[in-house]
Amino acid sequence: MARKSRYTSPLRDTSDVRPQCIAAIYLRLSVEDGDSLESNSIGNQRKICLAFLEKHSDFEIGAFYVDDGCTGMNYKRPGFQSMFADLRAKKANCIIVKDISRLGRHYIMTSEYVEKVFPEMGVRLICINDDYDSEDAHSDRDGLLMPFKLVMNDTYVKDTARRIQSSIHAKMDSGEYLPSSGSVPFGYQRAPEKGTFEIDSETAPVVRRIFEMRAEGMMFNAIAKTLNQEGIPSPGKIRYDRGITRAEKFKNALWLRGTIRKLTGDAVYTGSRIHGRVTRERLGGDKKARPKELWQIIPDAHLPIVTQELFDQVQEVNRAELERRAAYDKRDNPDPDYRDIFRGKVFCGECGAKMTAGILAGRKTTPVSVYFNCNQYRYSNHRRCSNHYIRQETLMDTLKHFLDKQMEIAVDVERLATEMRRMESTPDSARNRLASLRHRRMNLEAKQERLLEDVTTGILDREEYIRIKARYRSEHSLLEQQEQNISRECERIKAALGTAETWLAAIRRYREIPRIDREIVDVLVDRILVFEDRSIRISMTYGNPYALLETCLDGDAGGASHVG
Repeated sequence: MARKSRYTSPLRDTSDVRPQCIAAIYLRLSVEDGDSLESNSIGNQRKICLAFLEKHSDFEIGAFYVDDGCTGMNYKRPGFQSMFADLRAKKANCIIVKDISRLGRHYIMTSEYVEKVFPEMGVRLICINDDYDSEDAHSDRDGLLMPFKLVMNDTYVKDTARRIQSSIHAKMDSGEYLPSSGSVPFGYQRAPEKGTFEIDSETAPVVRRIFEMRAEGMMFNAIAKTLNQEGIPSPGKIRYDRGITRAEKFKNALWLRGTIRKLTGDAVYTGSRIHGRVTRERLGGDKKARPKELWQIIPDAHLPIVTQELFDQVQEVNRAELERRAAYDKRDNPDPDYRDIFRGKVFCGECGAKMTAGILAGRKTTPVSVYFNCNQYRYSNHRRCSNHYIRQETLMDTLKHFLDKQMEIAVDVERLATEMRRMESTPDSARNRLASLRHRRMNLEAKQERLLEDVTTGILDREEYIRIKARYRSEHSLLEQQEQNISRECERIKAALGTAETWLAAIRRYREIPRIDREIVDVLVDRILVFEDRSIRISMTYGNPYALLETCLDGDAGGASHVG
């Protein structure tokens, strides 16, 4: 009779099953692909990925993520960022690309994702044409070649960029270069068949009128306010309405003082083409303004919108205003000055716009003061949102009162953190329960290995083998699920303790000083909301550390009852 004592443990709940591989399919194309545009087209990449999935039925398609026209030299791409967010949310656990160059061409950043970020996240990477699968033990040879492919991709992009840049400079020198539609000056349109700009009949009259208003001595703010009141679309709104840009911030963009100032100082409206105002020292680097003497100016390259006489008259008005401003007595520096402490932290409670600092010049008997106001209200010439004027001293007093209250609960937070560290050292701690589950799973895996040996040697008949194998598989799935749950609990406890310790360190520092500086604000304050009634709401960077620790303690205390 077959031996059965080794396999008579009770059956477990088998409702949880191991999830299959959920694939995020990533497609990317940019101008850096040069002559390979057809083979690398989005449609061709999609066909290759779908053909691969048809041959591998163990994959479930999660979603397609597309970056059309995005460079591979950085990862600030909407499609990639959306995919990465879904990977972190566990909506997918595998990435499939045509080849590694579709993921990215920057050697260092791509290597970081391939060799560190994705493995730490438990994300599988498949590069179809590179014959690379990060989970395939036989991909070691391809894994060794991957760094060389990354270096080649990086070099390819830089070489392509140099060739494109050289071509652009050659066209600039000959006067043939035309920028993209988004870079064409307001008042003009591209005429590529003629190799020049042509006057835009809709916007050119607006440019001419702006110059005339400025020549009459109108201030930049007054011109912007007049155009906004008359409902004349700004350059940003024109580009949005024509589909040149899809950025939502331009949908209802208004005329601003800076837009008028820049427009009235641009010699392009006299018919001159100007190149080389900015430069980029290296691929992916920031643009930097160049001195005017280094600009390349091509006179009479297109039809003028304003006459040279009108342009010169406006420049004289601009110079006279600068001289008049320089003659003003310089204001004293505000004392105290909290602008650096609050910079980037204060927001409008109604519209969500940033609130930036302004200086109110005092009279002879009153000092200079600093205030904050809603940017949307300020830069829309008071047409949007409302006045949220608030003095820096009010913000500082409110923040100090808030931090004093935080000091009062610091004792309780420290007590909870100590209690949590003590519980983590007990036999029933999440860490010990996790170790116990792993030990049980490994024992079960050893039993599964012996099971096949027993059926082969005749200790078990085939029916018993099938029945016990199914039970072991169910138990293994259940143990894995419990292990994942407790592993997440351990991470939550670790994060809560880390948050509390960082928060406590900042509170202790505030207690020792005690004054508020930028470092304390960065650690403790996420944002400060100011509402129209001048009420203030402060959001903590770490939320409520006391509630966070209390939740973890409750979960840890009850956790032992869920795992046998």
